[in-house]
Amino acid sequence: MIKIDLQNPITCKEVNKMIQQILKISNPNLLMIDFGDHQFESIEVLKFCKKELSNIESVLSSFNKIAFLTIPPYKSESQDSEKLKYFHFEEKAKEWILSEH
Repeated sequence: MIKIDLQNPITCKEVNKMIQQILKISNPNLLMIDFGDHQFESIEVLKFCKKELSNIESVLSSFNKIAFLTIPPYKSESQDSEKLKYFHFEEKAKEWILSEH
């Protein structure tokens, strides 16, 4: 499992760093992205992050499972909940990402 931690406040530079880390993963399998306190520098940075993740959707789709760690009450449902889920606690994310289902 690969875990990427973002430094808060999250800036465009931090988003670019995350994207580069994802693109450098040679054997995509399990990915956990920790957004920490989910403190984006601005709404524009949040939109930039969503856009950049969307731009590498084909790369992300090669992972078997992806867990996003955020703080409550953030909740987002994925179209493929067996492949992508959002969590508030790392232990729950690890349980799900390492499970066989």
